[in-house]
Formats: sequence, C-alpha cells, structure tokens
Amino acid sequence: MVQGARQEILIVGYVFTEGARAILEQVAMATRDRRVRVTIIGNRMEEHLPALRSAWPADCPEPRVFSCKANPHDDMAALHAKLLVCDGSTALVTSANFSRHGLYENIEIGVKVECAGVVRLVEFFNSLIAEGLVKPTMWAA
Repeated sequence: MVQGARQEILIVGYVFTEGARAILEQVAMATRDRRVRVTIIGNRMEEHLPALRSAWPADCPEPRVFSCKANPHDDMAALHAKLLVCDGSTALVTSANFSRHGLYENIEIGVKVECAGVVRLVEFFNSLIAEGLVKPTMWAA
C-alpha cells in the first residue's frame, strides 16, 4: 500500500516504537521520492516522537504529526485506533500497534478495504484536526 501511494498517507496509531522502523522508513521515502503528503496521528505522541524521528531518514520531509492528549479525568481514555490509509481509497484497519510486537510477534488481524467510502475515514480524522480534538505536535526535538 505504502509503495503504491501517490498523494497522501494517513497513519493512525495508539503507539509507535522502533519496531515499526521498516514501515516508517517506507513512508518517509514516499515523502522524498514521490512527494506524498504524510499525516501521523497518535495517542500521546510526545512520548513516541523519539522513536518516530529515529526511524525517519534525515533526507526525507517531515510528516505532519498530531496527538491525542491524555484525558485528565480518565487515565484509561485514549486514541486506540490503528489505521493506514493511502490516497483516500485504500485502508488497512488493524488491531496491530505500530511496534515490534504489534507488527511481528503478536497474533493480530486487519482488513484491507478498497472503495470510495475509505475517504470518509480521512474526513473523520481531518475533522478531529479541524475541531482541535487532536493537536499539532512539533517534529523538531
């Protein structure tokens, strides 16, 4: 999916660790080689930025990063979605976190969806951005 993306990649995840290096490098190369726009949305992204930055090649444009902040009234509330959308037409909806265990060790399941309705997933997350429910996170250290 990532290698076929030509315009936009949206990644939504609960956690991002060094274990997702291979996919993050592919996404980064899409920004450099094909000028694909990348948006990453995650839970408490400030905690995950070091792993993202270390996996992201320095010669690749930075992604837009947004974070779902901790809920001061409920420690268990979180953005828990795991999703990859390419060009608003193909989505992988999965139980796997963007981590070594999620991608390589656990028993996880996902569904690849290809249809015009996939754009609604992108619209939903764009509405979270527009409404300020997820906040921009500075990429720079």
